[in-house]
Amino acid sequence: MDRAPSPVESHDPAVRAAFKQATVWLGLAAAMWLTWRLAQPILLILMGLVVAAGLDAGSRLLSKVWNGPHTVRLTIVALLLAGIIGGFLFFAGTALVGQAGALGQTLEVQIARVSVLMEAWGIGPIEQGGGSHGALPGLLVQMFGSLGDVTRFVGSAAGALGSLLFIIVVGLFVAAEPRLYERGIEWLTPHHSRDRVAQVMTDIAAMLRRWVGYRFIAMLSDGIMTAIGLFIAGVPLAGLLALISGMLAFIPNFGSLFAGGIILLVGLSAGPEMAAIAIGTYVLVQLIQGNFVTTAVERAAVDIAPATTLAAQLLFGALFGLMGLMLANPIVAALKVALDRPKQPS
Repeated sequence: MDRAPSPVESHDPAVRAAFKQATVWLGLAAAMWLTWRLAQPILLILMGLVVAAGLDAGSRLLSKVWNGPHTVRLTIVALLLAGIIGGFLFFAGTALVGQAGALGQTLEVQIARVSVLMEAWGIGPIEQGGGSHGALPGLLVQMFGSLGDVTRFVGSAAGALGSLLFIIVVGLFVAAEPRLYERGIEWLTPHHSRDRVAQVMTDIAAMLRRWVGYRFIAMLSDGIMTAIGLFIAGVPLAGLLALISGMLAFIPNFGSLFAGGIILLVGLSAGPEMAAIAIGTYVLVQLIQGNFVTTAVERAAVDIAPATTLAAQLLFGALFGLMGLMLANPIVAALKVALDRPKQPS
């Protein structure tokens, strides 16, 4: 006598289909939850991949002059970068340390004045509930305090140093043997998708190399032009301000805003006229930078609409903090590359 299968019987095709769908959705939810909980190390790994792309780009550039072994070329690039940074710190370190101390005192005094003005205008003080912390930490907490767990992790000196060391190590390992990690990712994908995944990873790696290279050009030009402009204008601490501006140029859009705020506060320490000269000079530099250098750089590296970039930075900054703000562009560009790659016929 034939009987209908039980509703909970695994042999029932409807039950198996429902169970498969539930498993997929539960797995997707678990993956999203794990990604959220592990956002801190994931972002550090992604930053390490960006560093690896930069080192690989340097190695490929060196191959145009000397086509030696990849490991040797990578070592030369890493040592060259370390030598440039070390030499810069050796020759300019003492002056920059002195300027950094003066900059900290200047910013704290100016932020305290701005806080008093804001309170007088009814906006409220910059510092919130931190009477013993000073105005500068209060502003930094207010600026970055809502940007997620990553900033708290790298907020201490030990955390920042450990994070930087981790990023450099990941970058060196991946740049030394990129195919090793690509094969690992391919192994985790189904057979019919491996060719497409391999091509997508190749395209993303090429895009990251372009992005890092052009971003470095933008940082260098921003620092040089800011230094020249501020020196000519006679703005105090021009060298350190130019260095900060060049470093912050790694973050499109928001980096120039942060640097401009610092330059404005330093200019205010020498009076309203110097503040107007300082911010006017910086705005002029940014107009030149944005209209000629940055636009060409971004279009050559990745083809993403400016509004999309800005929206991604706001979302990633709100969700994942300063690291998310820094990595928003390469993440969105990588997603665009992956989605642009047409699927292979099955």
